[in-house]
Amino acid sequence: MTDHDGLNPSRLTRAPARARVKADTEDPSRSVIRHPNPQGQPEPARPTRPPGLIPLDGITMPTTSNTTRRPGRSPAPDALTQQQRDDVAGLEHVLAFLAATRIDYEARVADARRARGERPTYKFLTPDECRRGLARRGLDTLLEDPVGHALDRAIRDVGTHLARIGGTALMHTTLERVAENADHPAGRVRSLVAARWDGVGDKASGDVWWT
Repeated sequence: MTDHDGLNPSRLTRAPARARVKADTEDPSRSVIRHPNPQGQPEPARPTRPPGLIPLDGITMPTTSNTTRRPGRSPAPDALTQQQRDDVAGLEHVLAFLAATRIDYEARVADARRARGERPTYKFLTPDECRRGLARRGLDTLLEDPVGHALDRAIRDVGTHLARIGGTALMHTTLERVAENADHPAGRVRSLVAARWDGVGDKASGDVWWT
């Protein structure tokens, strides 16, 4: 059957496959994505490493070439003296002991409170009460929990000494080693120590540990 021009209409309804492929390749708006795998599924994107980071024992650590002076990215010293290396090793050992002791102490205090039937209490403070609380924060903590206060101060002192030797970069690497080798969960150790180190560092240069 032909139309009035003498052409077969069935030949006008579908272009040959070869012609369609050619049209697709010539017209960018009609291009299609062809996947190399036989299932036709797109290959998963390969993870890219953010610039400025290098892997160290499976942990992504800041490089020492960052000049932004952002917290945790200070340039580490090119080389430590033997005395500094000995000091860092000793501070790392002390930090591991203090972090484990603080976590165990918190667990014992919580167990004792539960045994006495005590429950956490919450109180809404006025602005004046908040200001008085900030002014007395260190004293109240010392009076209410002298052991916890002493442990917190010791952990902060470790961070202060590490910052003086190698800045927040050295603090970060030391904390990572302690957390990964601790008997307690690494995340628990990181969060506990990081909270006690808040504000430690060289404020003049901006190399300060912020939590």
